[in-house]
Amino acid sequence: MMYRDFGDRVRMAYDPSQIEEAVAITLLCVRVPRLVGSLELARTGR
Repeated sequence: MMYRDFGDRVRMAYDPSQIEEAVAITLLCVRVPRLVGSLELARTGR
């Protein structure tokens, strides 16, 4: 999982063959705690 924090938004990428989406989101919230409770997902590239 990789992420980039732009301040007003955070972009995340992960490989679904290696990690489930829920686990990737959980790890992201651990690394960027301000997202807890205010996370909005926008999926692209599917």
